Amino acid sequence: MQAFDTRTLSNEIVPSSTKAPKSFDLSPDVLVLTGTQDEFDIDGYIDQQDKPTQEAIAAESAWVAETLYPGACTLATLRLKAGLSQRQFADKCGLAQPHVSRYESGRHEPGIFQAETMARVLGVSLEIFVTALRQGETGKTL
Repeated sequence: MQAFDTRTLSNEIVPSSTKAPKSFDLSPDVLVLTGTQDEFDIDGYIDQQDKPTQEAIAAESAWVAETLYPGACTLATLRLKAGLSQRQFADKCGLAQPHVSRYESGRHEPGIFQAETMARVLGVSLEIFVTALRQGETGKTL
């Protein structure tokens, strides 16, 4: 399987898993568009689902991180492994979603107290969290 790496602007080969992800019907008639072409409010869609479906979607986020980015330790992969969207993670950390996007892209770094909160929400040590921030900046894996 090939995946596009936005950090290097190149395709990379990623191992495929024998376990296929569960698919969800995201037909356009049930999705709320965000106003940007070809984008929709995935968090709003997830919020409308029953608890078992929300949990299944969260589990599939972890599958994405573990299968498509094995060995990667970035803020995005930690968040996906925790089964959280950017908005969900932001809400739990007392942030706005754009802040999470900036942290994941390496454009900004959180202060120590915010980093501590973010690490706690992700269920990792502050040391692992800082490593993930560094890995996200450099694009390296552990």
